[in-house]
Amino acid sequence: MVVAVSPGRRWNAPPIFIGALLFSLFLARLSWFLPLLPNPDEAQMLAGAQRLLKDPIFWRSVDGTTVGPLDYLPLLLLRLLGFPLSFATARFANVLTLWAAMVFLYLAARILMPEWASRLSVLPLLAFAVQPRVSAYSDFVQYATECVPIALIACCIWLLARCDLVVPDRPYAWLLLGFAAACMPFAKLQALPISAVLLVAGLVTALTNPRSARWRSAAWLAGGALLVVVTVLLTLVSAGALRDFYESYLANNLDYASRPVVVWTIGSFGGFVLQPPGVSRFLGGVGLFVCITAIYVMVRKVARFGRVEWFTIGLLAASFYAIWRPGRPYPHYLLFLLVPVSFVAILALGWGIRQHARMAGVVFTVVTIGLPALASATDGRRESIAFLADLSKTPELPVARRLSEIVNPGDSVVIWGWTPEFYVLTGTVPGTREAQTERQMLPGPQQEYYRNRFLRDMTAAQPKVFIDAVGLNQTIGDQKISRYETVPKLREYVDAHYELSDDIQNVRLFVRRGEMPRPAGRSVDLPLALRAGGESAVDPGGRRWQADEFYFGGQPREFRAITGGNQPVLSPIYLSERYCQYSCEYLIPVPDGSYEVTLHFVELLYPAPGARAFDVTFNGEPAVRDFDIFREAGGIAKPVVREFKTEARHGAIVIGFVPKVREAKINAIEIRRIVSNEDQY
Repeated sequence: MVVAVSPGRRWNAPPIFIGALLFSLFLARLSWFLPLLPNPDEAQMLAGAQRLLKDPIFWRSVDGTTVGPLDYLPLLLLRLLGFPLSFATARFANVLTLWAAMVFLYLAARILMPEWASRLSVLPLLAFAVQPRVSAYSDFVQYATECVPIALIACCIWLLARCDLVVPDRPYAWLLLGFAAACMPFAKLQALPISAVLLVAGLVTALTNPRSARWRSAAWLAGGALLVVVTVLLTLVSAGALRDFYESYLANNLDYASRPVVVWTIGSFGGFVLQPPGVSRFLGGVGLFVCITAIYVMVRKVARFGRVEWFTIGLLAASFYAIWRPGRPYPHYLLFLLVPVSFVAILALGWGIRQHARMAGVVFTVVTIGLPALASATDGRRESIAFLADLSKTPELPVARRLSEIVNPGDSVVIWGWTPEFYVLTGTVPGTREAQTERQMLPGPQQEYYRNRFLRDMTAAQPKVFIDAVGLNQTIGDQKISRYETVPKLREYVDAHYELSDDIQNVRLFVRRGEMPRPAGRSVDLPLALRAGGESAVDPGGRRWQADEFYFGGQPREFRAITGGNQPVLSPIYLSERYCQYSCEYLIPVPDGSYEVTLHFVELLYPAPGARAFDVTFNGEPAVRDFDIFREAGGIAKPVVREFKTEARHGAIVIGFVPKVREAKINAIEIRRIVSNEDQY
């Protein structure tokens, strides 16, 4: 439908209204553009987009888990336009996709009703989107996995309205409808039921055309859908990524849906849907207006239930099913409801204005916009945006700062855990096709496939840094069974090729051997006598041991001196220790050469053999395996001294302690230079 605009009213032209929608949405969301928010899906897609710039074949380069390649497209387009792959860019992509959904709904409404009513019909969705804190759920302002699907749903509704009422005999419209509907599962497979309803509605609409155009319209619709499927399959076959597509997308999504976190009942599902206050107000306002209109229509018998109404019911049912099926109470799933519910509001308004246009507009405004706004203003939970400042005080930032000192933007990094924000904060590129390792860590039928593929990707990329981030707040499963050490092949590879650089807030950074920054211009005074886990002390022989230093990882612990009884009096060096629940290392800066290293141990906690066991490594190479202090000493509180000969490489000796049973530990370290005959002359 084309609406003529007189020269004197250009300020009121449709493009001005469309621009006002974008400006309003952008302005309301602006304060959300910078904070680091809790849902890691956004960072996962940003990191994947960074990798796609190097290899654009999805599933060969990037595995989006439950997300398909089209969800990455807005981020890549913004990157090509000069935007950085940052959180601000992702939030802007959220604004653009939601705005696109509003525009398509507005264009569909213009086909069904007058201009003023079509503009009014999209305002409830705008009011939902611009409310403060967006219902206090950050999932609605981050770039979520549903952003592209909801824009495609609205696009399909507009194309369906055009095919039915405006250009039923134009092949391109049917082709675009089939293409857009078939694209939806390649943005997110969860949207497949909605895509199916739209394709069936398109087919039914095509078959209601005049006989001469009926089958031609259906053929163009099917052709558009097949074009998407064939293009994807040919690309995957030519790139050798067809098996990865099947395992990563089809089989993984089926497994994901078959293992729900919650088993929904009607009551619990309804509570989940209505839990976010903004969503409940949006649904309640539209639902109330639909009820008022439906009662009026039934009483007056001024309308009949037809094909469009059945399509709307099917679209709503498919949307609710898409949210229900995974069995996971993630708020961003509720975004699937925005467009279908908004279309219900458009139809109800269309019913009303055919009878009493002015009254219908007033009731619509009061019920779908005014009442939700009043409820939001008076519910006692209004909050300022000052809380946004606290969102930047996250545990990820110290780790990201340290990582930025080791790597440069564009370097390859691999993360074990669910913290893809490190990639975004440092501008680094994932060395594997997954930006998070949920499926490698949690048991499942495909776990071995994902672990083997992860190791192949990491071996091929040879990243500069490997990060074990399982210990951070966003932990998947039990830390004790999720650390990288629980995967034997991965542990062997990391131990052989990487050395521990830092342990920051329980996040361990391992740098590829030979590339770790060494202490600049410093080497220790030899011989070295270091008391692990404690302050400096003097032993009974009068020798001074310096305070703990040069360590990465682990925790210090001190003990009281043992007095009385039959226990021997221990030297102060045995009354402190550095214990390691996970791998820890000492990096001792000394000139390259040969050294004698003496390690001191004593068991003060576990009075039985087999209660503690760990490995000791020098420069990443095993020196002692399954070391049991109690068994070596023959009892508790009995010191054990082990001597080793090793080489300093790249200006340091790296001594590692790798726990096997409970914690690894060390009490004291001595280092002496081995003087050769050449050194004497």
